[in-house]
Amino acid sequence: MKTKLVALVLGVLFTIPCVSYADNYYWYKGDKITLEQGSQQYLIFQDDLIKESDKAQIIYCEDVSIPGFSNLKWGVTKSDALIEDAEHVLYQTPSFRVSSDNHYIFVTHRFYVKLKSSEDMTVLQDFATQYHVEIEGKGALSLWYIMRWSVDATYNALELANIFYESGLFASAEPEFINSIELLQANQQIFDNQSQKPAKLIRGGQVLVKKGDKTYTLQGTEIK
Repeated sequence: MKTKLVALVLGVLFTIPCVSYADNYYWYKGDKITLEQGSQQYLIFQDDLIKESDKAQIIYCEDVSIPGFSNLKWGVTKSDALIEDAEHVLYQTPSFRVSSDNHYIFVTHRFYVKLKSSEDMTVLQDFATQYHVEIEGKGALSLWYIMRWSVDATYNALELANIFYESGLFASAEPEFINSIELLQANQQIFDNQSQKPAKLIRGGQVLVKKGDKTYTLQGTEIK
């Protein structure tokens, strides 16, 4: 059974479902999508401090920027990896499999939130403060915002996206995935022209899509 958390937002009490780490799902266009947990991990770690033996367990990594820290990288581990130096791992989430697909994906440290109206910006700011989440930027699509997990957050990005959506205060909230073909193809505002196939990019732990001479996030935010 899930516990409930009562939050005070703009003077009004809201009862919010608290997701547990075992609740492997996310919400997409109002549908609850079940995820099966895999054995690999998405990590953010302190590259200059973590043990070399642990680095050897990471098969892919790139630089990532988190305020207050330097020499950070994100990476994906081997399927049988054992990371001993947990002290210098700031963030980790397991790999997941969408129930209808055999392709494993990873939740990054970002998620996306769509407001119900432009007047709800204060609600988003209050929620971000409450859950120690940073508002990274405004999306090019109306009312969408890029959110980023911070080192003070209790929950990972998948759990945070669920908490924001299940509060009922926002129109949508979705985690950001790496290696998810289905999610890349789902955004019709980018992929309406199927004759021009998009290319997937991974930059700083963020999955991006390049179409023509423009680059977008999964939610359609154009990267300048």
